[in-house]
Amino acid sequence: MLGKNRIRIIELIVSNPNITYSELSEALSVSSTTIENRIAEMSDVIIKRVGPKNGGHWEVIEN
Repeated sequence: MLGKNRIRIIELIVSNPNITYSELSEALSVSSTTIENRIAEMSDVIIKRVGPKNGGHWEVIEN
């Protein structure tokens, strides 16, 4: 079961696959560390990063 922040991260990634950690942090009004932790929990299961950290994009694996 996904919490509201995780769901909102997925929604933001779907609407903008090039969104940055900083933009996610600002949109959710949480720290960058919180975003990094939530993404780490979902990486390669629900979302994945395609390409390099700078210039890559996000993809949702499972919705």
